Amino acid sequence: MKFSFWPKNLSREAEIAIALFREAKSLDRSPYSLLSYLKIINLLEKGNSGQRKVIAKYLNEISEPRAVRRLDELGTNPDGMALPDYIMNACRHAVAHANLDKGYVFDPDSPEDISRLIKDEPIIEELASLVIRREFGVPSRSDNWKSKTHYICGVIWWIGNTTYQKILCSDFVGRSSLQLPKIVDLLVEGKPRKQALTRLKMRVQRVKDGIAILGLSSEDGLLYLEAAIDFNSGRLVFDPMLEHFNLDDGTIRAAERAAELNEFWAEVFLNGVCQLWDSENSRLLAEANAYLPLNCFFNAEGHNKSVEAIQAEIERRRLIAAERVN
Repeated sequence: MKFSFWPKNLSREAEIAIALFREAKSLDRSPYSLLSYLKIINLLEKGNSGQRKVIAKYLNEISEPRAVRRLDELGTNPDGMALPDYIMNACRHAVAHANLDKGYVFDPDSPEDISRLIKDEPIIEELASLVIRREFGVPSRSDNWKSKTHYICGVIWWIGNTTYQKILCSDFVGRSSLQLPKIVDLLVEGKPRKQALTRLKMRVQRVKDGIAILGLSSEDGLLYLEAAIDFNSGRLVFDPMLEHFNLDDGTIRAAERAAELNEFWAEVFLNGVCQLWDSENSRLLAEANAYLPLNCFFNAEGHNKSVEAIQAEIERRRLIAAERVN
């Protein structure tokens, strides 16, 4: 299983690390889960010394509350050992081996040993997660949420890093600096593309204070929408309440477009995630946060009535067109 926010070309090590993490989460015995988590560190470093260094490197980054609480309980020298040594000896070696001479062993019949490993498990899980994210380049949802580039990486790829940095550092940038696709699709994530919102002409209107305002228009010019790329927050910005018009020239197509737009607005208002795509190359350019309406609520009954009214108008226009042909 892969998530859409992961890189497309994961290394073999990353794939195995993810599989081991998934295995660890699915096991109902902490000793076995610990081994699967620690194998992830083993993927990165084969020797005990190297694994201790990895553990030491990431201990200070642990933020999960249960893990932090357990670290506070253990202190800096649990059982007279440094924390990396404790994790390797009292957790990894104790479970994987049975060596009484070296002083570390896990007794499955001991409630104290079982309780200790249950308490230690959140630490090991966090270490494994950090290794997957930092060393194997597999971001978590929260990593992407905090990122200023992930949700606009398609745009950055088009304009190049030099222009991207210039936009961030300048109050005003000439719109010609942004060499973006001329034809785009606007859609809500997970929803079918609407004909009315595919192959829209895109024009950069202005770039100021780290925000590029985009004009999106239909081939016939009757539909116009405005969106923005906010380079400061790293997001597409699209508000269905602002700067849009759809002119009606009395044709069947105009009524059909109104129906599609009506459906699109509903998808957006229901916390939809708007996306901007390069039509020619089927490449995601930018993505917005889920839309959260302010001071307005989606009226399902009103929406259904508008759907019925628009559909009735489509049928009326089709009937008139048929009568003219006959």
